[in-house]
Amino acid sequence: MTTICKTNEIDRMYLYDKFSKCLWLDIYDKFSWNDTKKHLSTLQEKINTYICYIETGGYWDRYPAPEFNFDIFIITIVFSYVPTEEYVNFLTHVGKNIRIRNKSDKSKTIMFLADLQEVY
Repeated sequence: MTTICKTNEIDRMYLYDKFSKCLWLDIYDKFSWNDTKKHLSTLQEKINTYICYIETGGYWDRYPAPEFNFDIFIITIVFSYVPTEEYVNFLTHVGKNIRIRNKSDKSKTIMFLADLQEVY
């Protein structure tokens, strides 16, 4: 499993079922919040990688259109340590200000979720 350390890679991508119009992408964050500035910077870079992946249709080689025509992308950030209030505010801001368009110029929805659990 990849983690936040590899900012240019997708940690995990999956469907709940074959008929879903929703693609789930996970970010595994095992960093503590001792260096908040570096942590935020790394997470921002990782989120940007995911957004670019969605915008460019990077998932199409694994989930080809038209069989998989996703309308919703859910990025779940799985934290090992409780995120700071500063990060929660950042994620709220990102979620409110993101608009994705793919090659067909069809609008896509991206949702962010946070989960706290041990990441190995």
